[in-house]
Amino acid sequence: QQSVQPTVSHGLSQVRHITHDLPTPLPRSRMAYQEMVTTRPPSTDYTIGLRNKKHHQAMPMPGAFKTLIIGINYTGQKENLSTCVNDAHAMRGYLSEAGFHGQQLVLTDENQVDPAHVPTKENIMRGLRWLCQGAKAGDSLVLHFAGHGVEVRDENDEDRYDEAVLPVDFRATRPFQVIKNEEMTHLLTTSLPHGCRLVVIADCAHSGQLLNLPYSLTARKDGNLEWKEKVGYPEPLPDIIQLSGCRNDQTTDSATNALTPAFIQAMGRDTNPTYEALIVEIRNNLYKRSGVGYQVPQISSSKRFAFSDRFYLSIDP
Repeated sequence: QQSVQPTVSHGLSQVRHITHDLPTPLPRSRMAYQEMVTTRPPSTDYTIGLRNKKHHQAMPMPGAFKTLIIGINYTGQKENLSTCVNDAHAMRGYLSEAGFHGQQLVLTDENQVDPAHVPTKENIMRGLRWLCQGAKAGDSLVLHFAGHGVEVRDENDEDRYDEAVLPVDFRATRPFQVIKNEEMTHLLTTSLPHGCRLVVIADCAHSGQLLNLPYSLTARKDGNLEWKEKVGYPEPLPDIIQLSGCRNDQTTDSATNALTPAFIQAMGRDTNPTYEALIVEIRNNLYKRSGVGYQVPQISSSKRFAFSDRFYLSIDP
């Protein structure tokens, strides 16, 4: 039994829920924690860092730089999107122009002649393993995904839904095949060594906790900043930072090509902004593009960070 239920969001048909019988879930390490939430207005002087020109270039990296970029338009399918492949190309261009050079793997479904570069589930999982393979302390990794995010029914989860992304071939099996947040979190947290950094940019719906991480900073619609901390989260994790275009319960507006250009625009003003400046700039850029402001961006992390700490795509200098 499976069903895909479309949800109309700002004139767009979005895949909202996929419900089906699920295999036995991966071991969960997040069941014992308690969540603490605090809110406060943003600082009035958060833009000071944006005008500091000494931050307008990539910082030197002690190790290798490696990126996996995925853009899926689902061409020819009823859930087709129009901007995600462009997002992938834009992210690739930004990284190059900003001086982040290294190994790169790009998976898209636009005029793809190499079957190994089509964003199927098999190729995406292989790409994630490739991203982690050989990583060592001092390395900096980037994972960018632009495509459909969905919620998958899971009675074992606290809210009865798991977040997941759709590969281009999600209809290849019945029930539909997805890549769940548990799969990605388990693979990345068990494969990456301590001392390297992974930055994940999740430009898709239901992406607030696409990776299960203990700390998060959200730019709320009321203008305040919200800090969430999962107290009692077990074993230390590798250094992972995730930028999401919306909360778990939200869809995204693909017509406005949202998080990727909002992130690139913010980083164009300052390559190393504070976390507070970055999340506020992304929220403002999303509002300018959609004119509605219904998307609530979020930064999640495996490590505690201060609002005034600076965000680096590479390892902190």
